[in-house]
Amino acid sequence: MTSSLPALLSRFAHLDVVVVGDALLDVYLDGHATKLCREAPVPVVEVDERVDVPGGAGNVAMNLAALGATSTLVSLVGEDDAGAVLRRRLTEGGVDVSRLVVDDSRETVSLQRVTAGSQVLVRVDTGSEAPPA
Repeated sequence: MTSSLPALLSRFAHLDVVVVGDALLDVYLDGHATKLCREAPVPVVEVDERVDVPGGAGNVAMNLAALGATSTLVSLVGEDDAGAVLRRRLTEGGVDVSRLVVDDSRETVSLQRVTAGSQVLVRVDTGSEAPPA
């Protein structure tokens, strides 16, 4: 049994999907490097653009919503700036965030990538990765 891709994709519009998993914020800091740092032999990046997008289970929920499904995310985030940005981006993407648990004792996991000239120079991970108490 084979289906055409448009027919298969149209079936998502009738689905109610609950996504359970780790929600995190992917941050892309893109810029250009014109010199080396005095403290170490590493480039100094002047950031031209910042892009914040849901990662992990949030990415899955966003993709399902983009395909037309009713997408609800069940996860745990911190009551911090990264959590607020993540919730806003999910909502803008059509994801129901009413089942997100916001915990003021946690820091939302954020993965920040610094790029220059399409080259990833470093990734900085922050946030609480311990299991919930």
